Amino acid sequence: MKELVYLAGGGNEHQSASFDNQFFSDLQIRSISKLIFIPMAQEIDHYPQAEKWFNDAYGGKGFEIETWTELNDKEIDPKKTSLYLGG
Repeated sequence: MKELVYLAGGGNEHQSASFDNQFFSDLQIRSISKLIFIPMAQEIDHYPQAEKWFNDAYGGKGFEIETWTELNDKEIDPKKTSLYLGG
């Protein structure tokens, strides 16, 4: 199966709902079980709000979710993990 890259920018949860629904659908099709949220595309003081939004959007859908605010010594299983850069 080919890798996919989704790029989106701006908008609130209502404006990005269509994108997020497609992303979620593709995660299910690919049997992704873990999401890594990386909020580094915004100011540090916005990280808690961004993490809450991400958990509200994807929590409860069967994914293990982690938030990374630094990338040193991080490893992923690309067959089971998806990265989401927020900002």
